[in-house]
Amino acid sequence: WRLTRIQPESWTVHIIWGLKRVLTAIVMVAFVSTGARSVAAGDSVLDRLVSVLQEYSVGGTVDVGQVASKAVVRTVDSEASLVPLNMTNGMVRAGEVSREAWSEGLAYYRVTSLDAPAGRELALRLRDDMSNCVSGAVVDLRDAGGDSADAVVAVASCVVPPGIELFRLRHQRSHAVTSCASASNVTQVAMPLMLIVNSMTSDAAEILVRTLKGRKGVMLVGGSTRGRACLREWVLVTSNLCVRLVTQVAESPMPDVAWTGAAMPDVVSPRGASDSIAVAEVPTKDDPDKPLSERAKADRELMRRVSGDPALGRAVDVLLGLRILTYASGSTNASAGSAGL
Repeated sequence: WRLTRIQPESWTVHIIWGLKRVLTAIVMVAFVSTGARSVAAGDSVLDRLVSVLQEYSVGGTVDVGQVASKAVVRTVDSEASLVPLNMTNGMVRAGEVSREAWSEGLAYYRVTSLDAPAGRELALRLRDDMSNCVSGAVVDLRDAGGDSADAVVAVASCVVPPGIELFRLRHQRSHAVTSCASASNVTQVAMPLMLIVNSMTSDAAEILVRTLKGRKGVMLVGGSTRGRACLREWVLVTSNLCVRLVTQVAESPMPDVAWTGAAMPDVVSPRGASDSIAVAEVPTKDDPDKPLSERAKADRELMRRVSGDPALGRAVDVLLGLRILTYASGSTNASAGSAGL
């Protein structure tokens, strides 16, 4: 009945409108089928490649889905890891802090990773050194990483006065920005600190380096850092798979300073293959005609300890130089040398 009411002119309009709808549907179906064929072609190429490798006894049995997933993760982030859920605990390097007491009132710390326990321990020991009149400390952050912003705040608060903004964390998912400031009611360390870094210093350790770089009493020695001031976390992908991704990126609290690229040291070491400290000769035997004092023996052990390690040798050189300047100025405070940095 309705069709009989439509005027001849309207019939033409409705026919044209209907043809457009049909053509649109055809194009959409063709597009989807083409995409499906492309995906199928990609899968077939991957399957065929695995089949060829197996035919030539290369690679053994390969889980195509797992290989493809790991390839995607590594393409997006070369340092990301896709592992089963039950393996996540063993994939992250635990933070350890070891300390050596050296002659001339120096302390040496080796930090493997800045997680929360390691950060608290390092901060506590640095304050203990300060109260025991240690003249200077070397903190070795070479190859160190870490995933704790609290650890960075704990250590940085040894140097930075309370309530000062240290860095900001931008969350990769929500894009929210969190401000991290130095802790209140803590004692600052007045002794000079040498931070040794290299191209593998990254994540939380690099955030600490960038936070303390340029601060009074702090000097960076070694090579440039990795250029990844960020924090990583395990993110659940499936019920039994996790991926370790960058979830927060650290930013400078000063808007005109960008934390892009690697952090450069204040003292580059080694400067080259002929660095004198790397080839320094340390006597191995005592001269019976010229017996050494206990202090001379301790100094010789210190020379032996840093021999062959240019960055460590440079850091100790700076601390010993500051110690000499402190004595020359007549100061009675063994930690007053930090004023010279």
